[in-house]
Amino acid sequence: MILLSTVRLIADTFVRGYFYVFSFEIIDAIFNIIFLLEAVFKICALGFILDEGSYLRDNWNRIDIIIVICSIFDFQNLFTKYVGNGGSTSSLQFLKVFRLLRTLRPLRFISHNMQLKLIITSLFESIIPICTALFIVIF
Repeated sequence: MILLSTVRLIADTFVRGYFYVFSFEIIDAIFNIIFLLEAVFKICALGFILDEGSYLRDNWNRIDIIIVICSIFDFQNLFTKYVGNGGSTSSLQFLKVFRLLRTLRPLRFISHNMQLKLIITSLFESIIPICTALFIVIF
């Protein structure tokens, strides 16, 4: 699903037209529902925050839940646009900013792949030593 969502985001860059925009919004709504259900199932299985090993104890799940919550706001904006008050969404235009956070969806793939997770974690842990070495070289 993450790979399909990424392909859909790439297609959004190259395809224009009202039909495609409408189709992509429907596909986004389907992806939002799937990712929301995944988060709900994981929360039910692991617990939310209190237990050891619960959903919000893992940093990658925190990123997932932020993306899902922002997608819910985006979905609400889409729902209001097509179903709500006849297309008048002037009061909800600020919610379009949440559409930008869809680009974080490919990061979810990292959380499901242990090798990529190890590489990204190692990169983040090496930033401070690299900056220290850079400071010494500059000095």
